[in-house]
Amino acid sequence: MPVSYLIAEGDLSLPATVQRSQIEMIERTSGNKVDVSSVDSGHDLNISHPQDVIDWILNVAEKYA
Repeated sequence: MPVSYLIAEGDLSLPATVQRSQIEMIERTSGNKVDVSSVDSGHDLNISHPQDVIDWILNVAEKYA
């Protein structure tokens, strides 16, 4: 099953380095590559950057439709 992840680069609650390590763990355990994108935003990117989130969701859906 494809996995996509949107990194919030400015997240202070879950720093981007931690997010990237989680992505690496997913790739190691699943043996599959994670489709990674990022946005320059803090933790609540759906509030601060809603259009970026919408565009990312639509892009991911189009890739795997």
